[in-house]
Amino acid sequence: MNKRKVDVVCSPGTYKRVTIDPHYRETVAANSVPDLENYDEIVFSEYTQASTDVDSITESVNVDDPYDSSTWLQDQKKFVWLDSSTKMLIAKVKEYRPLVGKVGSLKNKSQMWNKISQDLTACGHEVNTSQVQAKYFSLERQYKKVQLHNSKTGRNRLTCPYQR
Repeated sequence: MNKRKVDVVCSPGTYKRVTIDPHYRETVAANSVPDLENYDEIVFSEYTQASTDVDSITESVNVDDPYDSSTWLQDQKKFVWLDSSTKMLIAKVKEYRPLVGKVGSLKNKSQMWNKISQDLTACGHEVNTSQVQAKYFSLERQYKKVQLHNSKTGRNRLTCPYQR
């Protein structure tokens, strides 16, 4: 049985405080991970350039200081892209991309992103248009990095988790 695990990526100051103060660790976890009870394990890590480049099979959440009101709104939760929502995003892009343009029913890509956001929200994944677009471009960038890496000789083969 697979354990569900979430990796909370913190700023260096938040990470240091999370490792020292258990009450603060609980507060950060509660504020940054929606559906906290659905995870078996929460791992805190410090934000570094390497942590953003690593392909991971766990869900990841970026966290600033939860007590800083300028960076965190107490009533707003961050959306965590799970495997099901990511796969649905990719399927919807494949479905709607041929419909964009003069011939299709969608005039431009911004309408496509808006329609995908509405479809995901209807299925219970509360995301807005900019989150959908950013996630897709992030997946696309990750795929291109893997392809570039694999095109160079003498390298170990990498695969993208959502590769066709």
